[in-house]
Amino acid sequence: MKNNLYLLLLTMITFLLAGCPVETSVPLISRSQALSMDESIVGVWKNANSDAEIQEMRVTASSAKNVYILRVLKSSDGYWGEERFDAWFVSYDGYTYLITQPHHDAGPAEKYYAHLASIFPKKMLITEFNLTSTDESEISNSEEFKEAIRKNFQNDDFLDTTEEWRKQP
Repeated sequence: MKNNLYLLLLTMITFLLAGCPVETSVPLISRSQALSMDESIVGVWKNANSDAEIQEMRVTASSAKNVYILRVLKSSDGYWGEERFDAWFVSYDGYTYLITQPHHDAGPAEKYYAHLASIFPKKMLITEFNLTSTDESEISNSEEFKEAIRKNFQNDDFLDTTEEWRKQP
């Protein structure tokens, strides 16, 4: 019994410490305000961390203006997430953010993920961030989301896991 409690506690702590993207019911900035399409982003990208949940993805241009389609090509056995996302880059307060929205056969889901993004030739750094002073479920519009970022940005634990993605030839 004691071992089961220990394992349960260890699992819960591991889950809490693992980086997870900020999930909201509204995007930080809508796709209509996305940064212009960057054709150098189109292609196959491989995660430099071979233990990452998503290990390889294909990025294509969507028919929607300045929106990409991300498809998971290779993932770890433990990945239980989405296989396709609509994605766009936005600029807010001097930083670039990647907004992803799961996309199913019935259309886009009403949830959004936000990440900080740094884009270089043939390399992208995607960083998860924390809104520790804000309950993500209470964010109901983009202005509240921006305020939550402003409120949390200076926190020591704002930045979380960074994944390096390398474009494949």
